[in-house]
Amino acid sequence: MAAETKLKKMSLTKHEVLQNSNKKEVERISLYQDVSVGFLPFDLDISRLMKELAKESEARIKSLAQMGKILQPSKVSTLVEGLKNHSRGHSSIVDATMAVDVLEKAWQYEYATQGFYEWLKASSDTNELDMLLTSFIRQSRNQGRILQEAKTQASLLGQWRRDQSTLRRVF
Repeated sequence: MAAETKLKKMSLTKHEVLQNSNKKEVERISLYQDVSVGFLPFDLDISRLMKELAKESEARIKSLAQMGKILQPSKVSTLVEGLKNHSRGHSSIVDATMAVDVLEKAWQYEYATQGFYEWLKASSDTNELDMLLTSFIRQSRNQGRILQEAKTQASLLGQWRRDQSTLRRVF
């Protein structure tokens, strides 16, 4: 007989929810900044798009800080730290295969982020944060869709470049 295990519902404090959310957004800023720089030699449109996704994370950090001021004014200073540059380094995208791989990894990260925020919402007993977390879940879902579209665009651009190269060789 297999033993069933159930995950206990953790009860996170307001501060823990805000702090964990802030850490996640700092990671997202770093990811999207790195991907943005990596796409500069390959596709400026996708590079700009990734920069905008990083700005969305900055806006979420500001929302977290505002909520922190309302809920726990004495602990807000730790939330604003996320706005510093936390880039981990990047690799330049050189072809469509690499572009699609990088965007797939970013999409997987975004999908995991959506799950993270769903877990945070379920693990906290703070009704004050439900609207904010619901908004973050929706935004993460939308960013996942954007990444899927960018992946399609990168793939099509790679195909177009291959076709152009073939045409040059023929003529």
